[in-house]
Amino acid sequence: MATPNLFSFNTMLAGYARLGMLHQARRLFDRMPHRDVVSWNTMILASLALPLAATPSASIPSSAASHSGSTPTLSPASWSPASGSGRRTSSARSTPRKLFDEMPTRDVLAWTTLVHGLASSGDLVSARRVFDEMPEKNSISWTALIGSYTRHGHPFEALDLFRNMMKLGVAPDQFTFSSALCACGAIASVKHGKQIHARLLRTRFNPNAIVISSLVDMYSKCGDLAGGQRVFDLTDAGRLDAVLWNTMMSAAGQHGDGIEAVKMFEEMIKTGTKPDANTFIVLLTACSHSGLVEQGLQFFCSMRKQHGVVPDEDHYVCLVDLLGRAGRLEEATECLREMPCGPSARAWNALLGVCRIHGNLQLGRTVAQRAIKLDPECPTAYVLLSNFYADLGRWESVEKVRHLMQENKAMKERASSWIAVDNEIQSLGALDQLQPAEEVVCVGNISLSDEA
Repeated sequence: MATPNLFSFNTMLAGYARLGMLHQARRLFDRMPHRDVVSWNTMILASLALPLAATPSASIPSSAASHSGSTPTLSPASWSPASGSGRRTSSARSTPRKLFDEMPTRDVLAWTTLVHGLASSGDLVSARRVFDEMPEKNSISWTALIGSYTRHGHPFEALDLFRNMMKLGVAPDQFTFSSALCACGAIASVKHGKQIHARLLRTRFNPNAIVISSLVDMYSKCGDLAGGQRVFDLTDAGRLDAVLWNTMMSAAGQHGDGIEAVKMFEEMIKTGTKPDANTFIVLLTACSHSGLVEQGLQFFCSMRKQHGVVPDEDHYVCLVDLLGRAGRLEEATECLREMPCGPSARAWNALLGVCRIHGNLQLGRTVAQRAIKLDPECPTAYVLLSNFYADLGRWESVEKVRHLMQENKAMKERASSWIAVDNEIQSLGALDQLQPAEEVVCVGNISLSDEA
């Protein structure tokens, strides 16, 4: 190619970014005679180490659209969190902002790209700061931050932002509703979930399979399995895909009704819906929690033979849990050895959990050592082993495990609970200072004890 045009430069730039070749991308970017918003957005996302394979702002169609003079759009369908980019240095965080500040013109797409990039990489504070600075916002801008708050475990912030979005009259889209419903499920707030459901009905919004699945999941996590079943039953048969079936089966399994989950699977097969990998994760989990060992083993064996689904790490973890809960620890250990890529830390942790259930400390210690060796910064093995020792009253061993956990910098996520006080959802943590709402809870507990 004698003289590459802007379209060609953007295509090469996106290629370097997809392959993680940031230095080569920067060199190409610096020698481009002309740059458009696609060029800048590609570099911003590349500097955040975000996947670009399906990002419209860095894709060929968007480049072509921008080159022809039209405005490219950013679709939430391509949003995915960066793998392994949760811990970022201050210099790494400043690079995309410097690139953004160098842009000659910054439209709503450019602002949204930066918000999405920072939020997806886990820097929600910077993402919110940029969001608040935006001179103009659209529904995609709001959805970028709402979805990231939900994915990173901040449901209260997600719902607060969704509430502000509604007050300003910004029309939510499919992804906004889905993220808000997931946030409701995360804090088991059926009240807020029903309000969002009512808005869907009142505005005659046509939800896609993702939103319907989020509705079913929300009702299930809020303890209203019948509500989720009603949503599922009222869905047109033509829209019942594998995702919806999986969500409904998972809801039954989470409520301890593995037999119902198995029946749903059989009905799903009769309708001609092809099961996917997640289907069997849901089934194995449901069978494990309901003691349906033989049926679970049959599903695992039929995956590849009858349905063409190759078992991966998640399926083997479920199988270990299934056998372990039934007390078949030797078979569970053998399953670990049969894993195609070798046993992972997650698989060892699953075995450690069932060792605790059956009081097998000797095997549990060996399993914990292997799990910690594979992933020393994951807190799961330390917590399980510490709790195992605590069950046996071996407090010196508990302290040793906690000391080892601190040495290896394995940070345990702080536990929290939620309670409705004066029509507001309050979060309660073990290390929180006593708030008025918590005093009410404590007084309530005391009065209950006195009555007993």
